[in-house]
Amino acid sequence: MIHSYKFVTEKQKNDAEALLIRLTHLSFPFLIPFKGKSRDNEHISVSPDISHNFDMDHVISNDIKNKEAFDEQKFIDNVIQGILALTFLHKHKIIHGKISKQTVFQTDDGIMRLGPADITQKMPEEKIPDEEKEKIEKAQDLYSFGAVMFELAELRKLPDELSKLNSGSKSTSPDSYKFKRLP
Repeated sequence: MIHSYKFVTEKQKNDAEALLIRLTHLSFPFLIPFKGKSRDNEHISVSPDISHNFDMDHVISNDIKNKEAFDEQKFIDNVIQGILALTFLHKHKIIHGKISKQTVFQTDDGIMRLGPADITQKMPEEKIPDEEKEKIEKAQDLYSFGAVMFELAELRKLPDELSKLNSGSKSTSPDSYKFKRLP
């Protein structure tokens, strides 16, 4: 799989290149490393090393198809591995920015790994202080990871009423929601 990014300005491309260099020099057991990159006048292309890894879409589909029993310890291990990977990135001042079922992977032996971070790091054009922007981006990373973990635990999408909690609407109490796969 190759991700190709096109940039409007030279500054955007240089910033992305600098972030990519930082990412390729980081090593952490719960992050998918890059196995290659290339750059031309307009594009930067990167190739993450996702061999022997299955994205969460695949894992969830298999669990549904095989009527896989919920393994609470494996789930807890996966949550911890993902949180450790996010903490590692955030300590290095890197926001993942693209957490979804397609960018969270599981190895054959059940280890969870976060896939490639978004090297474009887009934010709204309005001026937000850097400190506040970092808090928002970190919170978005954690929320997105939590949504993926919910889908893994429940084998279904996050209900709309729980999604609204992230946007500030408090129409439903999270305490009133029961997980269907837990005993």
